[in-house]
Amino acid sequence: MGFPIEFRRGFVLFLVLIVFIYGGTLGLWTAGAIGAFTILHELGHALAARAYGADARISLDFLVAYAAYQPRRPLQWYERAVIAVSGPALQISVGTAILLLGGINPLNRFEIGTSDASVAVWWASVALGILNLLPVLPLDGGAIVSSALERLFPRHGQIAMIRFSLFATTASVLLLVLTSNLRGFLPFIVFLLIYQVQALRPQPQTALQQLKPSGDFLRDSLMTGMLVDNKSIDVAISYGSESFALCPFSDTAVNVARALVLRSDPEGAVKWLHAAKNSSIDFATLLEKINLAYEFQELHGVAEFDLLHAQLLLRVQNQRL
Repeated sequence: MGFPIEFRRGFVLFLVLIVFIYGGTLGLWTAGAIGAFTILHELGHALAARAYGADARISLDFLVAYAAYQPRRPLQWYERAVIAVSGPALQISVGTAILLLGGINPLNRFEIGTSDASVAVWWASVALGILNLLPVLPLDGGAIVSSALERLFPRHGQIAMIRFSLFATTASVLLLVLTSNLRGFLPFIVFLLIYQVQALRPQPQTALQQLKPSGDFLRDSLMTGMLVDNKSIDVAISYGSESFALCPFSDTAVNVARALVLRSDPEGAVKWLHAAKNSSIDFATLLEKINLAYEFQELHGVAEFDLLHAQLLLRVQNQRL
């Protein structure tokens, strides 16, 4: 359908792991269904992004699948919400249609369990689609809530959401262990927990140079900001630059600009702030982030920065009109 799709070896490894976890024909059906519905899920995001005039591409890796999109104009909050919801919506609707065509009621657990194929399709489409709408990271529901929190509490919203997600996921793991009829969800909840622990875990200083972006723009932006806060300036610049090349995200560019200010490179910082502006979908939030970052205080009076600041202010005013 015209979207570039990047398959990485980790995605195949993930499907092999699913076969190993579930075993037998159920494992094969589950891995195949998850592979197909994951692509369908990301295609839903990409199609919605295209409908709003954005260019999109799909990337699939171990524990990470995303549709990155680059808007050609500022998107309204409801447009971003539609893009976020479109993935699980397409996933759930297609899975439901397949089950109904097979004479299976997707709300009847006894009919769902009549074959390995129907169980796999239901898990990979309806169950995981609904799961993806839960308000925890890195799920779509969590991304929507995280964006809202970050607007209310710049530089703190994403961290707060990660911590809440870690608490909620840990509690879910304990609940699923104690609830036998829901244990089929356990592998996926554990995968979420691994992601969240990695996002919060402090990185050993000796290993910082080996850090590589995950491809998940929220996680990579958060990691870039944490590196800046920890004064690992060179690593933050390298990590953030590579992350931005994989998936242009304005928050990542802002964090790289913060690092460049701390490295006494105001010209480079302004260039990265221009990159943030060009990749931004919410100029009001971007302007707020720039105003609240103490590193940019010393850029006031620099002609290029003042011009950029005035341009952003004008765009925010025009949007509100």
